[in-house]
Amino acid sequence: GLLLLFAAVVFSTIAIGQKEVPISAVQGEKNISPLVGESVKVAGIVTARTRSGFFLQTLDGKADANPLTSEGVFVFTKNEPMAEAAVGNEVLVAGRVEEFRPRSEPSDLTITEVSHFLGRDFFSLLSKNNPLPKPVVLSFADFKPNAFDQLEKYEGMRVAVTELTA
Repeated sequence: GLLLLFAAVVFSTIAIGQKEVPISAVQGEKNISPLVGESVKVAGIVTARTRSGFFLQTLDGKADANPLTSEGVFVFTKNEPMAEAAVGNEVLVAGRVEEFRPRSEPSDLTITEVSHFLGRDFFSLLSKNNPLPKPVVLSFADFKPNAFDQLEKYEGMRVAVTELTA
């Protein structure tokens, strides 16, 4: 009983210590998040699911005014995400900010993610069946700088291409 009480206090203290930040602050203006290693809470609309997590994007109208920061992030859950993390649901999720690079792609850029442990980190369903954030329409100008990280500002976000010739 005493061990259970201790665990509850520790985990609730961890959850309280996690600060809610906008997704754009997690992403930052560069390849590497300025919050790597920190525990955070982020809110947004689930835009896609994978076998090991889900993508979360800031609601339309709540995005920051900085064109260099992404409004999307991957939430890594390792296993199948919880059912409440359904596409279109608005959620508040806590975890640790990490930069991930697949071992099979050692020369690729890292992917900023919020690493969420099911059953340990805070998760809350805020609303269901919301419209997805509008995709950012990419144009030729987005590729013009030809820098290796030129699309970093769209990492984790919904994007669309109406016309592009390569």
